Amino acid sequence: MREDFRHYARFCYRSESALWCAPRVLLAHPAALAVLWYRFGSWVRRFPVPLIKQLLQLWYWLWMPFVRAYSGVQLLPQTRIGPGLVILHFGGVVITRDCEIGPNCVLYHNVSLVTAKSRRGPKIGANFYAGVGTIIVGEVTIEDHVTCGAGSVVTRSVPRGAIVGGVPARILRFADEHDRFTENKSGGSKSPPEWMQAPDSLNQLAATDQVAPDQRSLIQERSSLT
Repeated sequence: MREDFRHYARFCYRSESALWCAPRVLLAHPAALAVLWYRFGSWVRRFPVPLIKQLLQLWYWLWMPFVRAYSGVQLLPQTRIGPGLVILHFGGVVITRDCEIGPNCVLYHNVSLVTAKSRRGPKIGANFYAGVGTIIVGEVTIEDHVTCGAGSVVTRSVPRGAIVGGVPARILRFADEHDRFTENKSGGSKSPPEWMQAPDSLNQLAATDQVAPDQRSLIQERSSLT
């Protein structure tokens, strides 16, 4: 929970103080209450004393409709989510129970992470950024440091460091050392971080229609760095 508010503080207010920013975050970002309530629900599910656990679960589910109405976020405690989750703005966020989200991820409003025929949701890595209206459908893998542009519809797995957009989503380019979307800042280090190195399968990826034509040569060039 502390890491969630710390990420809110960094992203929204350029501050490292989760304690001082927490009241402001809860007032300015209704969806933050859903994140807080999710952490509470997840903690209750792991509570070791059965009787107290049942009472806490009753309290959780009694208040759940009010939290959902206030935040506009559907988020169940069974979902596995790493620390540092940020959901910005009110409304329209649906995260399926059968979904896995890594640490330090940012979701804007009207983002849907949903299942398909397999009834399995997406598996999302660390430092994922989803713009307004992003939809990710089915049992796909979104690797670390992926950015989805507004209105993207993702139906295939996405390699690390990719920036995707469109319907259906295609790789537009790969992030460089200045891109820090989940921290809402640019600058970066002098040398590219390790996650920018292209995955082994990029040459195969470049031959598919998942990649924008003007990016195929860039992908092949980056794959030669590994």
